Order: sequence, then C-alpha cells, then structure tokens
Amino acid sequence: MVAQPPEPDMLHQHHVVVDCPPSRHDDDGSPQPQEGGKPDRQKVLFVALIVAISVVIIGTVPLAVFFNRHFPTGSPVYSVAVTAVAGLEDDPAAAGGGGAATLSPVFNLTLHIDNKRNSASRECVPEASTAAVGYMGALLASGSVPPFCAGKKRESEGMAARMWADGVVVPPNLRERLAGELAVGGALVDVKVSMPNYYRRYPGDAVLSCKVKIGGGPYPCQMYYGRPSQGKPLVFTMPSPVLGMPPITYFIN
Repeated sequence: MVAQPPEPDMLHQHHVVVDCPPSRHDDDGSPQPQEGGKPDRQKVLFVALIVAISVVIIGTVPLAVFFNRHFPTGSPVYSVAVTAVAGLEDDPAAAGGGGAATLSPVFNLTLHIDNKRNSASRECVPEASTAAVGYMGALLASGSVPPFCAGKKRESEGMAARMWADGVVVPPNLRERLAGELAVGGALVDVKVSMPNYYRRYPGDAVLSCKVKIGGGPYPCQMYYGRPSQGKPLVFTMPSPVLGMPPITYFIN
C-alpha cells in the first residue's frame, strides 16, 4: 500500500516555533560585547595605575620620614648668650683726673652649636677663634674663644668665654644710651665671632654675627664666610644657617 501525500489543508494545522538567540555579530559580521562579560581593558589599566600610584605614595612617605629623621640635611645653628657683665659704669678715676670718661667692661659669653639637623659632618668653632662685643659700632671688649665641636646629629655643651677691655673710650651719647637700656633691662650688644680656616673646601675664614640681649638668650647667629682673592674684596651671597632668615651678603677685604 502506497502512502498518500497529506491534504493541503493539513499542512497549515501544525506549526513548530523555534526561538533563536540574538546573533553575536552585527550586520558586518564583527563580534559584539556581551552584557556581564569581561570588563573593558582600558578601565582595568586605569584602576591598576591608580593602585600603583597609591602604593608608591604610601611607601614613599614613611621612607622620607625615615631618611629625614635618621639622615637630616639641615644647617647647624650657632648661638650666643651674654650671661654676665660688669664694668659698664664710668671709671671715676679717669673722670676725676679731667680725662675722658672710660669703661672697663667684662662680658661672660656662652657659645653653643646645635647640629642635630646635620648628619653629614660635625661642626666646630676652631682653634684661634676670637670674639668681640660692640655697642652701636663702638668696640667694648674682646678676647679668645676656646675650640669646641658638636658631632653629627648632636649639639654641643655651652662653651664659656670671657671678653674684656681696660680703659675703653665710648662717646658720651652712647654711654648714656647704654646706661638707660641697662636700667630697664633691654640693652642689646653685637657679638662677632671670628673663626679662621673654618671652610673645609678651601682656606677661608668665617664670622658669626649675633645680636644679643644682655642677660637673655641664647640668640641665633648669622654666618658669613669666604676667601679673599688677591687682596681684592670678595662679595657673595650665601643662605642663612638660621631658619627663616634672609640670605646673607658678605664682604671680605
């Protein structure tokens, strides 16, 4: 028996529906990204860069603190105090003899070096150093300063030095002004400390210049140093060793 083909109307009575997923290719056949797939590569690189920078910053800050604490690179600070003074009254013998009134002052100084911010070298007031005490341009006393040092990242003990003079002639107006300032406890004197062969790179002198209140302090000093050249004055500028002070211009004859 031969099977008969189905009737035409029976072909329309049964339908099969097949769902097809959307194509991963667009019209030109190129692949399209899927939702929930791998993140974009540029975003990954950006996040990795941010993480790397954060790691570097987090690691650098403690390292910088460590080196600053254990290997400081600051400059030393020299300071001077006038701890005691005598002989700033007029000499009655000179005045009574009809001569010019004179002073015979004695100043007790204490010098100090704070080298805690310097890990490169020790700092010293060398041998053959001298100091002078003046007031408004008038020399009052002078004397020698014993040598002493402060080691790396250390500070020195206070070094005592005595400056003195006998029969110093001081203009009357300066004597009166100095006496008035001493009476109210506000007398300021200039202390200069000359340090021969201080600079290590070549022979040269250094000078500490300090403005000191009698009975107060210690007060920080400015440093000047350099080398004369063939008898001609040397003019140069150097940074101040005292934090916050302007650069120093120094003239050496």
